[in-house]
Amino acid sequence: MYRLKAILKNNQILRIIYREFYHAWRKASGVLFVFYLKQTKFKTITRKDLLIEKKKYNLQEFGSDEIVNFGNFYTPKPILERIANKIYPMKEKIVKPFVCEIEEAEIIGNYPVAFDRDREVPRLWRDRNLILETTLPRFNSIEAHIAKNLSIKTILTSQFGKKVQQKPIETACILTNPWSNNFWHWTVDTLTQLEGVEYYYKQTGIKPKLIVEGNLRSWQKDSLKLLGYEEKDLIIWQDFRRTVKKLIVSSFRRSYEDIHGEISVTACQWLRQKILSNVSRTESDLGVAEALCDRISFSSKIFISRRKALGRRIVNENEVIEALAPLGFATYILEEMSYVEQVKLFAQAQVIVAPHGAGLTNLIFAHNPIILELFGAYVGREFANLARGMGFKYGCLGCLSPRGEVRQKDGDMVVNVNELLDLLGKMKE
Repeated sequence: MYRLKAILKNNQILRIIYREFYHAWRKASGVLFVFYLKQTKFKTITRKDLLIEKKKYNLQEFGSDEIVNFGNFYTPKPILERIANKIYPMKEKIVKPFVCEIEEAEIIGNYPVAFDRDREVPRLWRDRNLILETTLPRFNSIEAHIAKNLSIKTILTSQFGKKVQQKPIETACILTNPWSNNFWHWTVDTLTQLEGVEYYYKQTGIKPKLIVEGNLRSWQKDSLKLLGYEEKDLIIWQDFRRTVKKLIVSSFRRSYEDIHGEISVTACQWLRQKILSNVSRTESDLGVAEALCDRISFSSKIFISRRKALGRRIVNENEVIEALAPLGFATYILEEMSYVEQVKLFAQAQVIVAPHGAGLTNLIFAHNPIILELFGAYVGREFANLARGMGFKYGCLGCLSPRGEVRQKDGDMVVNVNELLDLLGKMKE
């Protein structure tokens, strides 16, 4: 297995082929998983269930409802259909967030999720209910969500496994999931849950431990440190099953009408304020690399390169760089930068040009810039809504795929430089 990973790491074509086969296998196995869940009438506790049973789960709402406007945007006319189908003005209501307690929760899985005992049948171990708010934001039916994001081993263990005999964890919050290693989801779906954890701490005086995976990336560690969490505050998840005496569950910060939708701008602003207020801490707090970062000067006009990514790369990138250089743009490769450097880069940027990709999550730290996002065959509205929701001037440009490109989501692109410069000029007016 280690040799296979090494081969894939060093061969980009094999990595792409492996990923395509993996997604196909996941889709096929998911169909069978959904069938099993329906046949066994698998039990869950939804977000609505938690809100209805406030007293049972000691659920506390905080903050307030918010109405988020994702407004107009710039793009060449006529608007390409693939862009118009995804990005358009919309308004979303996001209800108050909450934090609650699950007593004597059983957490199970390589990425642990929580199960609550059915109080009406306390002697039957298999009568456990999955707490959906400890999985991932849900974008489809319950069965399809579970089949896509949980392993069959996790479900079977919850139904038929023997009770674990290890010493229970006292008070903790799960801060790991299958999307944790994705920079976008770690930021907007995981880190934003810490606002609820902090609210719980202020109300009770109890600071829950954070259950995290063992192989945290450097940017995960740095972001947690900037939010005030040191190694002593973490529990490295090395088990498959444990009991938590009091599991703290903080709601996902997205709109919710049976399934999750658009992100909460209020949550992003909370995260932005927390991280920016701590990003300039002293050398003794953050180390030499971050202290040196304070003295690095970045251009206010930035072009983000994806040349080291697997997909959504710009085939004619050199041509784009040459066209942008006379306008004062500098090129940055985020994979070569520390987390603190990325935060600082976006915090001072006035104009940002970038292909669609997780690096644009850093828009959270920006101060009212102009953003021009480049799309290939795949169009997603994550960063369009992040930018528009935070009130930034946003534009996007649809680009052609290079000859022979067959990938939909990760396909590379060819940028029409004249269209790019023309759109950028209109946005600066």
